[in-house]
Amino acid sequence: FKIPDTVQSLVLHKDAREISVNDLIFSIVTEPNLGPPLLRAPEPAQLKKIIADLTPLFNQFIGRCALVLPKGGRLVLAAPAWRETGGKTTHLTEHLHFSDFTKKRQLEYRRPDQFVARDIVVLEHS
Repeated sequence: FKIPDTVQSLVLHKDAREISVNDLIFSIVTEPNLGPPLLRAPEPAQLKKIIADLTPLFNQFIGRCALVLPKGGRLVLAAPAWRETGGKTTHLTEHLHFSDFTKKRQLEYRRPDQFVARDIVVLEHS
């Protein structure tokens, strides 16, 4: 995918709910709501609620991106991943619908003392 030479680059800072199909957008880079800050590993019931709260928000946003991005357009999304007791990591991306996208790359970023990591996913609209 290549942005046409006739298009000037412009960076927009915009609420995702305000993205319009009339906007000429070739890529979206975002860190949406990662959920509440955690000072310790989440309890299973707490993590289940966080995932239930965030999943619809992320899926609605991803669906909106599919409407405005051209085929080949990129979405770079930072989603939360939680370190649980015992060292297991749960990724919100395991609960998301990427059916209109092809995953190109995925990288987890976390500080050693951090319980909420960033799961950075590069997606291409297919």
